Amino acid sequence: MPQFRRSILTLATLLAFAHPVFAGKLAIVIDDFGYRP
Repeated sequence: MPQFRRSILTLATLLAFAHPVFAGKLAIVIDDFGYRP
């Protein structure tokens, strides 16, 4: 099952890279609404 393991690793890597980008976009959207934590 090496291909299965590799696909999970790729998915985890994509999530690790996508999460900060998503968080940044979310922060920009919240900032647009004028919300300050």
